[in-house]
Formats: sequence, structure tokens, C-alpha cells
Amino acid sequence: MSALTSVRVFSPFENRVVAATPSQAKILRQLRRTMDVYTAAAPERIRLAQRQWKQRAKSSLLGELEILDSTVAGAASWCTRSGGHPDPQAAIKQMSSFDLQALHKKLRTFPRLQEYLDAIAKLRDLVVAFLEIE
Repeated sequence: MSALTSVRVFSPFENRVVAATPSQAKILRQLRRTMDVYTAAAPERIRLAQRQWKQRAKSSLLGELEILDSTVAGAASWCTRSGGHPDPQAAIKQMSSFDLQALHKKLRTFPRLQEYLDAIAKLRDLVVAFLEIE
């Protein structure tokens, strides 16, 4: 990475400021925003968990969000490494397997969780774009 194409940005993966390309920096900044929205949505996560527990739901909406988040964050972590992702097409396919519109509808009474989902979706878009040019 040359000095001309390198920027300094905080990496949540390394918990320190690192040198990154501009596209890697966008991913790291969006990852941080996603983490901030996740934290801000804590009251709604609690409310949804209590509702699903009382209704004994067959599936967990929070679980779906967590799996989506960890899938996208996992692929994002590969984008910040110099070696690149071992199978970028599989990662793109896995991230694209989630129905974000359906999740968004299910979260209609939880605006902070919708914001969290939107942040994950934006991160996913950045990661997919990065992996496609890799």
C-alpha cells in the first residue's frame, strides 16, 4: 500500500488506528457506524427479545439479525487483510442470501432495529463492491 493511497482509520478488528486504502477505510468506518447503531438499539433489542420469549416464537428475529451482522462483519474482516478473501464469490452469495426487505417489514415497530438493519445493508453493499473488484 503506497503512502499516496493510504489513509489512517480506526479498525474495530484490531482496536487501533491502521493504514488502509480508501475503500477499506469506508468499510471500517461503516462497520463502526453499524456498531454504534447496534448499541443505540439496545432497548428495542430487549423489547423484541421479551416479546418473542412470551410468544414462544418458532424463529428468532434477533437471531436472524445477528447472523446477518456476523456474516457481513466476517466478510468485512477479510477486506482489511492484505491477502484477500479465499472465496469472494461464496461470501457474496452468502451475504446476498438474506431477504432484507422481509426483515425490514418484520421490524416495522422497531425503528432503531430498522436503522441497524439499514447500517448492516450499507456495510454489505460496501463489502460486496470491494469483493467484486478483488
